[in-house]
Amino acid sequence: KIQEIAREDSDAYWLAINDRALAAVGIANGARFLNAVNFYPDYGKWELIDPQKKFDNIYNRYAHIAVYATDGETRFEQGKTIDSFTTYLSAEDSLKWPVRYLVVARGLDDSWLDNYEKIYDDPEGDHYIYKRKDFAQ
Repeated sequence: KIQEIAREDSDAYWLAINDRALAAVGIANGARFLNAVNFYPDYGKWELIDPQKKFDNIYNRYAHIAVYATDGETRFEQGKTIDSFTTYLSAEDSLKWPVRYLVVARGLDDSWLDNYEKIYDDPEGDHYIYKRKDFAQ
């Protein structure tokens, strides 16, 4: 399904939520993911959700990036390895990025559903694709 959507909407940005491996799968299937591996810190992206650079010491490096949906405030945590970190992203802050699609493991909290609609439900697992409503065609 990612391949199909990526072919039809090749300029769209994606975000993998609640499972870091989903970004790698998505990239392998032709989608443009904001979270995966960053070789250099993407300050344009991080400053949108951390304008005070409070978490600069975490994202200022080469890193494998996991994003988890939260109904609280956006925050960053060092990963289990030095080359990884986790972003706990709020629904509100997700709208600051130009993300059109989310690939999500285990679904989204209600706080996200005002802005994203489910467009695909994996019949073989607990994975979903959501589209941002204000990008709907």
